[in-house]
Amino acid sequence: MSIGATSVIAIESSASSNVSPEPPIPFLPQASKTALLNDFKRLSHPSMAGRKPGTTGHALAQRYIQKRFKDIGLMPFNDSFEQPFIKKQWLADKAGNNLVGWLRGGSNADQYIVVTAHYDHLGMSRGKMHLGADDNASGVSALLSLAAALAQTDLHYSYIFVATDLEESGLYGAFAFVDSPPVALEKIKLNINLDMLSQGGRRNTLYISGAKKSDYLAPILEQTKARVPLQNFRLKFGHGRQKFRSKSSSNDAVDWRKASDHYAFVKRKIPYIYFGVDTHKHYHQSSDTFENADVEFLSKATYTIMIITQMLDQLDEFH
Repeated sequence: MSIGATSVIAIESSASSNVSPEPPIPFLPQASKTALLNDFKRLSHPSMAGRKPGTTGHALAQRYIQKRFKDIGLMPFNDSFEQPFIKKQWLADKAGNNLVGWLRGGSNADQYIVVTAHYDHLGMSRGKMHLGADDNASGVSALLSLAAALAQTDLHYSYIFVATDLEESGLYGAFAFVDSPPVALEKIKLNINLDMLSQGGRRNTLYISGAKKSDYLAPILEQTKARVPLQNFRLKFGHGRQKFRSKSSSNDAVDWRKASDHYAFVKRKIPYIYFGVDTHKHYHQSSDTFENADVEFLSKATYTIMIITQMLDQLDEFH
């Protein structure tokens, strides 16, 4: 994604818009915010030891996410939320386990929007514990909150929620999902991917990529700007097709189109929308903890994702 090719949509209550807005939507209800932050704190807790695949902490995270799926009212495919898979490798195969639940829609019930967020992280690495709060307890917590909100909504599309595994190793869980989807691949109309949502940086910026500015997403972002009464929060929008150098790193160039699980859907020519933040000083460091996260930014990001998803649900196509 080229920095020069992005546009910034600042979400402020005083912002003007050419779109006729609906009345402003109240901020995330306290009960929803409490559940979001509880999930975030639990998934990034030291007891889960950074959710490294094959560890006790990783298994604890699996059980916790499946319990939350059940509590929210998600349905399993084939009587189980688990989608185990094996990634064949030269030296040693890797075993992973995606967690998959779904909600049935209405008028477009035979078409699916897939929401992804990886739950694995690094755990003990280089002699230090990496708890992975921003990466990606934040994204999984937002996925759970989004699922809870949509479970109380009259939906047009059906939704599949996938907590993917082995993302840190090479997006293996996302590729396993699209290789063996629980529904016909042609029925999947859109992927919404959530990866790193609690470090907005100095300018409190949430990035959204995956659709060009002139496509279906632009009017939705304009409506979001008019409807969401949040201060000190920005969406930075770009189509995510080019590499750019992260502001927080002088050495690493990030190709955001390939940087997370949405790339598995790109390879299958399925449209995607990716929400995330820039890389930052805590990225893949032992300092990526709940205590160092910006929980207010996470709440605003999750709320904004909810509003955008509800508007996406009203569309007929995603091209």
